[in-house]
Amino acid sequence: MIQTRQSPVKLVTPTNAYVPNQTNSSAPSSSTTATNVIKEDMFRGRVPGWGARHHLDDAPFNLWDPQAKIFREPTLQEINWISKSFDAVEVYVELPDIVVKTTSPPNQIPLTLGSALCRFIPPGLPPPNLPMGQFAPYGTSNADILTANYLSQFAFPNHEVSITIIESLSVLMDIRAVHFLPPIIVVELDVSSDRVYQRFSLPSKAGDLTIYYHQSTQPYWEDSSHSAYERLITPSAWVNDDSNYLYAGNHELCPGVCLSSSSFLQGGNPAALWRSTTVGTLWQKGTTRLLTVADHGFTDSNEVYHPTPAGRRIGEIVQKFPAWDISLVRLDPSISFTNTHYFEANRPQRLISSLEFMAGEWFELDSMTTGRIDLMARGKSWINPLGGQHPLNIPIGAREWPTELDWSVFGTVGGASQVKDGIRGAPLVDHDGRVAGYFSLADIHQFAHTRSLDFFIKEGWSMV
Repeated sequence: MIQTRQSPVKLVTPTNAYVPNQTNSSAPSSSTTATNVIKEDMFRGRVPGWGARHHLDDAPFNLWDPQAKIFREPTLQEINWISKSFDAVEVYVELPDIVVKTTSPPNQIPLTLGSALCRFIPPGLPPPNLPMGQFAPYGTSNADILTANYLSQFAFPNHEVSITIIESLSVLMDIRAVHFLPPIIVVELDVSSDRVYQRFSLPSKAGDLTIYYHQSTQPYWEDSSHSAYERLITPSAWVNDDSNYLYAGNHELCPGVCLSSSSFLQGGNPAALWRSTTVGTLWQKGTTRLLTVADHGFTDSNEVYHPTPAGRRIGEIVQKFPAWDISLVRLDPSISFTNTHYFEANRPQRLISSLEFMAGEWFELDSMTTGRIDLMARGKSWINPLGGQHPLNIPIGAREWPTELDWSVFGTVGGASQVKDGIRGAPLVDHDGRVAGYFSLADIHQFAHTRSLDFFIKEGWSMV
């Protein structure tokens, strides 16, 4: 049976969970084939990239053309079908997004309509699409940064083409970041630079992708925080799962359970406080096995507890990577941990780099504060480190720029109606068990952002 948060006692077939300091015969090897419950795929016609349809998507049309690999505009007849089916006050279309404004959404929410992303919101709210940005009128329709490369309108450029675009643009301007958000590219200009740009003086196209220039002291993804947003989905009663899984079932931990820092005092508050986050996954590098946790939850102590400081210490942080919001924990000898189940999300099986991250693919997570959430791979951002300058004033080439992954966040399933702080640390996994990152930030536009795992993969880390 599938483990659920409504059933704190584990209902999963026992497996060889990892226990520190066990003999080799009882600890699982990297080749161990663990028992796995294959969960029903929530999407039909899943292929690399765009094209999958949510299992509740019963639209009698498909807006995705799998041969041309583009979305088409819905016809008037198709718009009328959406309006009548969902009693819509307004239907807003900006592909790949469709927003349905209605006072009576369906009890079960389809995440796609005709393969396009779909959201249901109350009348009076603005459409939750890409942030508008502080776009400057520098682009000209006559200039394409590429001369020999064709780019699909709804795909990320491959690695080498991305570098070509960034380095070509860097000759013409000073850049803080480049966000590939098919069908557009947003270039954040470095406002600390003295460089001046004239109207219609910069390229406006890269193949079929349209370039916009964001010039502001505020980053394009402004107000990135663990904020909440309104949606028309009725939450269940299960919001904060602070069950102690060490005292039930197989007496082992798994991705998605609650972790806490040690208690501390803050300001004049006499009461002890602590930070709670969601546990990640167990990694290995050679013979070393460490657990991932959200770094921001352990700024005051390296001790890690489950589920709260009143519960049980499970380990100690031995490595910290604040830029990724990841810390690595050495488990105490008595603690058992397994990656073989992850509540309502799929079992995490392997780490993937940004090279494998494709626009339009669906991932999911399950955190102790929200339950299961669906996320769509929507953007890939290249961030210019140190404002583009080496400490010795040597420009940093695009190959050295770190990448962030940008996600459209959809409604929770069997959990809370809001994305809450304790979600951070939860692994983002697809139906095949690929892990692209660990939840870090969400913003007011219903987007989330995670650092890619490229650095850790290059360092030799992999999933246990």
